[in-house]
Amino acid sequence: ETVTINNSFFLQALEEWAKVLGVTRVFTAPEFLSAYEDPSLLSSQSPAAILFASTLEEVMSVVQIAYKFRVPLY
Repeated sequence: ETVTINNSFFLQALEEWAKVLGVTRVFTAPEFLSAYEDPSLLSSQSPAAILFASTLEEVMSVVQIAYKFRVPLY
């Protein structure tokens, strides 16, 4: 099933994730995202962003921001 994300909310979430993680750990470039596609999933949907959280606090912030802006995490 394809998930639709509100683009405005997604962009706001990206901004907040960049503040928490730093811009060097938030990736949205298609050439980077393609490396993280999962061919075993039934959906052909590609990830919209890759986030690299390295601490429990960062993971908690990523999840809270995703919830705030209704962006699904996989």
